[in-house]
Amino acid sequence: LSQTARGELHDPDQPLEQAFFASQESLVLPSAFFKAATTLTLEPIYVRLAGTHNDKTVYVALPVSDVSVADRPQAQFAPFVYTASPRAHGQIHEQPRTLADLQDYLEEVPFIDKLRQHLLELKADSSFDGGLKLLVIVRLPRQREAGGDVETIEVWTFASVNNLVDIGTDLGIWEIHENEIALLWGIDVSRLGQTSSLIMLNPIQALTREMAAAFNGLNPSETRYIAIGAGILGSQVVNNLIRAGQGNWVWVDEDQYLPHNAARHYLPSCYIGQDKAMAMKALLGNIWEKMELQAIAANVLLPASSSLLTAFSEAEVILDMSASVVVARHLSSGVESSARRISLFLNPSGTDVVLLAEGSDRALRLDHLEMEYYRG
Repeated sequence: LSQTARGELHDPDQPLEQAFFASQESLVLPSAFFKAATTLTLEPIYVRLAGTHNDKTVYVALPVSDVSVADRPQAQFAPFVYTASPRAHGQIHEQPRTLADLQDYLEEVPFIDKLRQHLLELKADSSFDGGLKLLVIVRLPRQREAGGDVETIEVWTFASVNNLVDIGTDLGIWEIHENEIALLWGIDVSRLGQTSSLIMLNPIQALTREMAAAFNGLNPSETRYIAIGAGILGSQVVNNLIRAGQGNWVWVDEDQYLPHNAARHYLPSCYIGQDKAMAMKALLGNIWEKMELQAIAANVLLPASSSLLTAFSEAEVILDMSASVVVARHLSSGVESSARRISLFLNPSGTDVVLLAEGSDRALRLDHLEMEYYRG
């Protein structure tokens, strides 16, 4: 009680208190929204339902440009990002239920003013869609003590129940006259969004390469790889490397995924009949943000397509997991590329994994290393 009376109940090594009580619903947001200083693209956002379990619902937000036209829903959200002034953490507040409630919590006139300005800018654009809902993304720089250093950027998201047209009316910037939006000569400052209902969503940062690497105890890598072979070994190895934030990948394999492959392959049986490389790209292509994963259905022993030639010329490492001596030897000396070659395979009895790796200068080539392996 004495600590509470002195305002010392929160120990210096404790995490900061969050601004609001958590919601049962969460929204996965692009990582850019969580960065301390960033320029955010305010294009419409596609929000899809990811799933519900034990009354807890998770939504995922993506910029509309990242979603195919066929997958876009009719309802989209126009985002509004507001970064508040730094403030010290303190008591946890009740969730804001309206825009006016959120304004009361922020205690900052610029919030509503900037939201009004944002809506007017959207209205001035020829592509304005008043039927969109509003997604308010509030970034709260948090301090341990007033005037202290900002320790974290707390992000909260609020989805509007009303559409943009109704919100603009509730903020006093326009009225509807004969089914048309009529701008008011002067803003009605008494309208602060009192009837614009909000649903609070707990924000979750989308996975990035850096986060994936950190979760695996590694540093992230952007090394440009070509993986030859998307079979039993290749599917497992590249899957684990991608999930650990390692590399930008081009996957080359012409084989088709068949039922017997499912015994040891990473792919589930629902991909039977598809090209292995293409299927692995479909499965792993969105593990983390802005992933560079390409797939080429090709036989490297045949004349190369322009896309394969480009991939070889840009690669830093050619990783052979084809389990073919012929392919490994062809990659060693029959491919024009400055990339170092690495070959990974199982021994004939399947008891050992063998890795043959050239140095970056390629002083000892893969075919030389093969002979050393046989000699050993």
